[in-house]
Amino acid sequence: MKKYNHARSFTLIELMVSMFLFVIIGLLLIYFVRNGYTIYHKGQAASLAKGESDMLTTRISNALRGTFKVLEATPTKIVVYSYYVPSDITPTQVTFEKVNSTIVLTTIKGVASGQTYSYNPATAQIKTISSNFVANPPVPLFGYQSEVATLNSPININAINLIEVNLTIFSQSNSNYIYQSSTKVNLRNLKTNL
Repeated sequence: MKKYNHARSFTLIELMVSMFLFVIIGLLLIYFVRNGYTIYHKGQAASLAKGESDMLTTRISNALRGTFKVLEATPTKIVVYSYYVPSDITPTQVTFEKVNSTIVLTTIKGVASGQTYSYNPATAQIKTISSNFVANPPVPLFGYQSEVATLNSPININAINLIEVNLTIFSQSNSNYIYQSSTKVNLRNLKTNL
């Protein structure tokens, strides 16, 4: 008959305890990997929303800095004559408008006719520059200020000296993440500001 050396083998309880420990360690590992994955995607969503917001803020403020005449001003739309690109010789009619959850840019190049410029709507270039805008943001897209106070509706176009651009963007990858940014543009080229 063969003798077994019990000192070299595991008991049933030792095997169960070791399996329990392996399960606990495995669950902790799964929790940390899943948590890290979630944090990574939240950070990516935040980065995408911030990047789009920064790009839009720069694009809108650059167009507004070249403004020499405001044609229409509402909380969701602004129409201006602007030197849209710094190298422009003729002014461009520029419109930024919020339509539902998109921001639309419309540009119409001016055509010189003597001392004035004409703008043909048939030559308009219309682009959606953001489709991630929050449909009902807590603050309006555009705010207007005169030299002394904030302007309320109806807005006196001739009193506008400063335009506040408020962007509320949600991330494409995670619509639960919302990024808000704001910038103010001083209209330096208006005749009343010289």
